[in-house]
Amino acid sequence: EKTLADTKADMEAAQKIIVKGLAVKETPPYRHKERFYHNLALIAQMKGKQGVAEKAFRKALEENPTFYMSRQQLAILLGKAGKVEAAKEQWDLARIACPLCLEPTEQLAKYYQSKGDLRTALGLVTDFKKLEGINPPEAKRALELEAELNMTRAKLAKQAASSVQSR
Repeated sequence: EKTLADTKADMEAAQKIIVKGLAVKETPPYRHKERFYHNLALIAQMKGKQGVAEKAFRKALEENPTFYMSRQQLAILLGKAGKVEAAKEQWDLARIACPLCLEPTEQLAKYYQSKGDLRTALGLVTDFKKLEGINPPEAKRALELEAELNMTRAKLAKQAASSVQSR
């Protein structure tokens, strides 16, 4: 069974391999450098180096602005740091980069829900469900998200009605 020390050693070894990969000069050059930076960012996150991770995710996005996995990870990182509006912007861009991926839509819906804007949250999910080519697990999750948002809306409406009656 692996220990924490083993895992840390594995991360260090992986980081060294990635850095070496970035230094290789190929002709033609490796086309997906964003993946190197993305993985370096993930390692930095696992080490608790959030600033380093943010810089690496941003470098990945410089290499490929449509690399939605880095957009999503950067959004999560920014959200945890309390940079909610910057996180929302990254989720918006991730949604554009991967319209058939539910996670960006789901995170944006949660953002709008947290702002009390259930209409926009539900609209995002409804629009997502209308897309052609959504895989079945994503479609199922979208239905679950829609049901969750509708339950929240009904609960808020019930609370509002109770509040008015108690006056």
